Amino acid sequence: MRFIVLLFVNICFASVVFGQPGWNWPENKSSAEEKNVLYTDYLKEGNCEAALEPHNWLLDSVPDLHVSLYQNGIKIYQCLIKNEKDKDKRNQLIEKALEMFDLRIKYFKREAYVINRKAFYAYQYYKSNKDKFSYLYELFNRAYQLNDEKISNNNIVSFMDLMRRYKSSFPDSISDDEILEKYTIITDVISKKISTENMNISIHNDDEKPKYEKNLERLKKYQSLVDELLTNTVTVDCDFIFNKLGPKLTNLTSNIDGEIMQTNYDDVAPVSDNPAVLNLAKEIFMLSRKNKCGFTGIVLIASKIIFENTPDVGIAKIIASNVQDNLSEALDYYDRAIEVSSDKNQKAELHLLKATLYRKNNQKVNAKQSALEALIADNSYKEAYKFLGDLYMASYEDCKKGQSRVKDRLVFIAAHKMYMRGGHGSQAQSAKAQFPSAEEIFTENYEVKQQLKVDCWINETVTLEKRPN
Repeated sequence: MRFIVLLFVNICFASVVFGQPGWNWPENKSSAEEKNVLYTDYLKEGNCEAALEPHNWLLDSVPDLHVSLYQNGIKIYQCLIKNEKDKDKRNQLIEKALEMFDLRIKYFKREAYVINRKAFYAYQYYKSNKDKFSYLYELFNRAYQLNDEKISNNNIVSFMDLMRRYKSSFPDSISDDEILEKYTIITDVISKKISTENMNISIHNDDEKPKYEKNLERLKKYQSLVDELLTNTVTVDCDFIFNKLGPKLTNLTSNIDGEIMQTNYDDVAPVSDNPAVLNLAKEIFMLSRKNKCGFTGIVLIASKIIFENTPDVGIAKIIASNVQDNLSEALDYYDRAIEVSSDKNQKAELHLLKATLYRKNNQKVNAKQSALEALIADNSYKEAYKFLGDLYMASYEDCKKGQSRVKDRLVFIAAHKMYMRGGHGSQAQSAKAQFPSAEEIFTENYEVKQQLKVDCWINETVTLEKRPN
């Protein structure tokens, strides 16, 4: 009697709750409501076996009743799987649980979201079942195809681990090239997720930042695990990169069947709409860094492809630093990195890298200008002041005319001024020790605090000072 009363109360309550939008009641609504209340109550009590009958009735009679029918169905079967000791029966229950995902897609769509969840669910039960590796592999591929960077974090390391298991058990079923291709897709997803967390850290207040910082560290850990799993799955070394991946990239970027690809520079690999080109370039880039293969030949081409398709400051810096023998190309990549960057300190650093390259090529005027542009980008960038001070200090021999010791030593006063602005005390003292002496100033009829023009390329006005006694 008590059960009947409780059932009546629950049905009355359900008539309100289940009357909400999203419920598709049949003509015999009362029976469906009763079954719905019964199975949900049994599920709450942990009586999963009793929940099966009313749940199955709903699946057969009203399969499009509500999405919760399949959400709760998974819970019912998960409960039964946990308590089942018989291997065959347990496998049958796992298949029924996975069927809930498929039926949910059939009646309520949202394939991307559901497959995302199904992949990890299946992995948990099938990761040690060799007969299911092929099934899991196709399932994960579908999940990544539909979700891209929205893929669940649970499906990052698990996909790489699955490929390790698959390759170990069935070496001919999945090639090294295919594994590398999937590895690149996985690392690309991680990279996108990391970018999102970095953005979240930059835009949220201090109270909210720890959450995103924790997410960021978790993603970095995932990347390390994925890298480790790759090396445990295939043998990747510099020879493999240069002799196998290199020719493959060359073939992909060649002009095939008259296809014309965009090219920004004559000596730069093309921008292609083919994602395989970019993915392979990323593989080569990441694996060459991991194996310390250097940045010449195909690795440099891969770096350029990545930048042309997805401009990035870090990639541009790497390219520029490895094409130093081609001054115009190196400067161009620094300029493009400056365009991409939105951080003032980073922009200042890039301008100073340009200045350093100009100095290396004995173009002191351009070196000075680039250092000044670094200070325009960020006037607190102390290294630019030190660079200018060093540049002036090193110009004494080039600039001196030998006609006036006072005027020849003005370069040291100019250097001292830059060191002081940047807070470089020891360097400032070294420059000050090279100032004209009081005797030299007097002999040449100059006066301390007099404004004098520094000759040569420096072309600045300084206030005359004497060196300490």
